Amino acid sequence: MALLLGASGLGGCSDVEAGRRPPLILITIDAVRADHVSAYGYGRRTTPNLDALAERGMRYAYVLSPTPWSAPAHAALLTGQDPDSLDFTSLDGEGLDPRTIMLPERLHARGYDTWCVLAHDFVHPRWHLTQGVRHVDTAPIDVPSGPTRHAAVTDAALRAAEARGSRPFFLWVHYEGPRAPFEAPGDAVFAGDASYAGPVTSDVSLRGLLEIQASLDDDDRAEVARLYDEELQRIDAELGRLLAGLTDAGLGDAVIAVTSPHGYALGERGHFGDAALLHDDLVRVPWVLAGPGVSHGVIQDPVSLIDVAPTLFALADLVVHPDDPPMQGIVALPKYPAPARPLFASTRRAVDLRAVVEGDLKLIRDNRTGHEDLFDVYADPDESLEMSGSRAIEKDALSRRLDQRFGPE
Repeated sequence: MALLLGASGLGGCSDVEAGRRPPLILITIDAVRADHVSAYGYGRRTTPNLDALAERGMRYAYVLSPTPWSAPAHAALLTGQDPDSLDFTSLDGEGLDPRTIMLPERLHARGYDTWCVLAHDFVHPRWHLTQGVRHVDTAPIDVPSGPTRHAAVTDAALRAAEARGSRPFFLWVHYEGPRAPFEAPGDAVFAGDASYAGPVTSDVSLRGLLEIQASLDDDDRAEVARLYDEELQRIDAELGRLLAGLTDAGLGDAVIAVTSPHGYALGERGHFGDAALLHDDLVRVPWVLAGPGVSHGVIQDPVSLIDVAPTLFALADLVVHPDDPPMQGIVALPKYPAPARPLFASTRRAVDLRAVVEGDLKLIRDNRTGHEDLFDVYADPDESLEMSGSRAIEKDALSRRLDQRFGPE
């Protein structure tokens, strides 16, 4: 994989080479779009603690979520497989097939003690997303949404760290993420327009935003973005408290992965929230990795959330047994050769959309109408310039990719 090295060069891997299984900490924060993370170049310093983790580890420049909503995105992340392959694209049934092999199951079979702390109904055990986790804490789900719940997640995760035994330790920590209503307490961190007196307030719900979206102007959307950033900064503060507490608990040598299952639309194309589109504000997410065996720098090659599970597995110096179900994702580390491959995303939640990313291009198809849009996600990160007319050959090639992966519309 293409890696731009920082000044520190390659990180050591002596712990893994010596056969000591490192602690594995997986932190997922719902609804974090990469372009509002300061480690990814955002103008506001929304995520200083995540930035610091990236400085001592590795950041993935372009990470595609295979679907823009939480339950199937977490299923993909924890299995290394696309949601379509898992037949888990809605909550119409009973969730993930309980026969599906999850990362915690693979780890537990190899000696890990497995724990998780969860903050949202979409990752509740009823959807079979915690298979293989021996200690499941869902208490934060019952805490009022917002800052109180964020703090409850951190507290529960630190209790788990203190209660762990002598076996290798795996902990999945899930934060609810920045969502409307943003419920900003106290003084604002990021200044907005002091004269703003429009309809957007910290207590407006997602439904409320959708009801008034047609009447919102640029100032209104800027206020939504500011409130989102305020909430993201508060969650990052909890991340900082969690990371410090893990070190105090003797887990300073852990492999730590921080990512998000999907992004969050802030008024682009008249949309707020998640689930219904495949533009980068909903499917481009951050991924930061640090710890033993992790290089320092930035991975430039596009990766997918389905690469998280095989990458953590490899950092634990574990291999998939021939009798185990394979993972579709790759080990996204510099020392592993990365095959050239397209990345895919889809959503069937009230819509039927497919997308493929290859190189600098993304093709989005509405499977109900057959309409397709082509974007250059590097030159045009806002995806505002449709390019089908000027890059017809590439569009046709990507359209065939979608046919091969999902079948023709």
